[in-house]
Amino acid sequence: MRQRRRESTGGVRPDVSNHSSELTSSLSLKAADISIKMGIAMADAIVAATASDCGAQILTSDQHFKKIDTVKFVT
Repeated sequence: MRQRRRESTGGVRPDVSNHSSELTSSLSLKAADISIKMGIAMADAIVAATASDCGAQILTSDQHFKKIDTVKFVT
């Protein structure tokens, strides 16, 4: 198991890269809803739905996620 770093992470939870989640039918339906409402690709919607279910924030510079208000953009 990885040890948590003690330095500041700017509000981002450390050590979430080892988290996995099963693509269930309910998660798929949530992703489909996001895809339709936001006009984004299903793959991006699955990432957004999974993050939402896990209570995680997406940290990205990928413009595909720009329409999702819970995403934090970096440059």
